[in-house]
Amino acid sequence: MTTSKQIIDDTQVYMDRLAIKGLDDTVTQDYPNLDFTKLHLVSNDGLQEYIVMYGGYRAYLEVELSDVQSQLKVLEGHFQELYNIYIFKLANQRETEGLKKLTREEIRGACMSQSTELNSLRKEILGEEAKSTRLGGLLNAYKAAYDAVSRIVTLRNLGG
Repeated sequence: MTTSKQIIDDTQVYMDRLAIKGLDDTVTQDYPNLDFTKLHLVSNDGLQEYIVMYGGYRAYLEVELSDVQSQLKVLEGHFQELYNIYIFKLANQRETEGLKKLTREEIRGACMSQSTELNSLRKEILGEEAKSTRLGGLLNAYKAAYDAVSRIVTLRNLGG
């Protein structure tokens, strides 16, 4: 049985495999001359390196995020179809046996307790949601960094 900790750990393994660091002082290891804290002091030619780095990481993260989100949509659709089938079967069974109708929460609990496939799909969905959240946050950080460099370029071009 997959636990929440396993989902978090699996998400971290996935993020580590991407090999894109968060925006800290180590993000520019592949670009040793770049220091985001001194961005305002960089020449116009130097700003091009920042644009390339942040823009490249941003594009890569956008592709990764769209892949994860498409996988998530497929899993959610499959889960919903299977869940609807279980609800239908459960409702028919209970009606045939003359039992009372269940509340939504009781129906969900009954379906989830009867189906290992539903449980497995739900855990996969949680894993993809975790990846999507982590990727989205990292993407937003790179977008912000890219936008900051772009604003400096724009301001310098306006000034002169």
